[in-house]
Amino acid sequence: MSANFSQPSFSQPSLISPPPSPPLGRAVPPLKLGILASGTGSNFAAIAQAIAAGELPARAEVLVYNNPGAKVAERAAAFQIPTRLLNHRDYKQREDHDRQIVAVLREFGVEWVVMAGWMRIVTPVLIDAFPERIINLHPSLLPSFPGVRAVEQALAAGVKISGCTVHLVVPAVDSGPILCQAAVPVLSEDTPETLHARIQVQEHRILLQTIAQIAQQQTTTTPTQIMSNHYQTELIPGQTLSLEQRGEQTIVTVSSVTPGQQQQASSSFTTGGWLSAPSILKTDRGVVIELSTVSGDYRWQIQGNSIRPVLGAPPSSATAQPQPLRPPSQPPLPPLPKLEMGRLEMGEMKMSLEPMQMQMGNMQMQMGNPLPRSGEPIAQRFCSQCGQPIVREQSSIPPRFCAACGHSLG
Repeated sequence: MSANFSQPSFSQPSLISPPPSPPLGRAVPPLKLGILASGTGSNFAAIAQAIAAGELPARAEVLVYNNPGAKVAERAAAFQIPTRLLNHRDYKQREDHDRQIVAVLREFGVEWVVMAGWMRIVTPVLIDAFPERIINLHPSLLPSFPGVRAVEQALAAGVKISGCTVHLVVPAVDSGPILCQAAVPVLSEDTPETLHARIQVQEHRILLQTIAQIAQQQTTTTPTQIMSNHYQTELIPGQTLSLEQRGEQTIVTVSSVTPGQQQQASSSFTTGGWLSAPSILKTDRGVVIELSTVSGDYRWQIQGNSIRPVLGAPPSSATAQPQPLRPPSQPPLPPLPKLEMGRLEMGEMKMSLEPMQMQMGNMQMQMGNPLPRSGEPIAQRFCSQCGQPIVREQSSIPPRFCAACGHSLG
């Protein structure tokens, strides 16, 4: 359900670029946010308060934090927002940590990710899972003073104006496209603490403004397509490959359809959630499926209708040809239509299927014919031995022997 949200109101003079957009004047569907934070969570609290006050068209679906005992978890509990602690110290590789973050965000149906005081460098594992849908808040006017201790860097450089930036996240640290900035004058008596306190006021403003503008843009333009969990492609005419994520399972199905016949081979693999859409490659050894998931990378080879895992190095890019994928518009194997057959006549032979009957001259055979309903005519039967008609009453049990020659009627 959509709700009407108003733009946040601010009493301080604006030094923000670009300035806030005017309200749309109509319902704005709320963004489903996943928020990453490491410390006290002042920016998280600003988001949660604006949502609770109806000033921000968003929902905080989950907070992910990485430091046990971080105050941001207490703030989330106060707003009844679900939390997940993913301590980065429990993972040997950054990529493993990011895979678990992606799994949690997907579990809660997150559409956009907000790094609000997230003191970790993220890897392509997370970035590729939410392409152009992760925003970060940095306490400087980028591209000046990227990285850690940005406030201290600004004071050491002797700049007269500092500020903060909201930008899209890319693999290079603090280098993504800039979405919004706010300028903050640097005073002669400033310390890192006093300057940072004034920058934080503007951080809250531009973060809320950016989220509101993203929500408006997704309402007025075509939104970024969220990755599907079901894809298919045609390998050869009449043969279709389908891949579907169902919870922790990946279902691989190969379907072949020929006139009057269809075959289907399907295998299920426990892979965990997908991090990106699968890749299909045609190689000299057959078709290879490549899939990146929260539990690692997987490969399968398709030969005919057989599906088997592939171990070892990926196929050479020089010989592999990518195969286009698309979300299915309908189930991969619709049922075959019922075959209808009417009465067949060839010379003196007459045959029909429902019920199964065959008649040639004065001889007639039939199978599976139930007793007729009351008032319906009884089909005439003939003895297959002597050809004489078989006589019976409509309500009687069919005779077992021919009255003329004694032949068993079966």
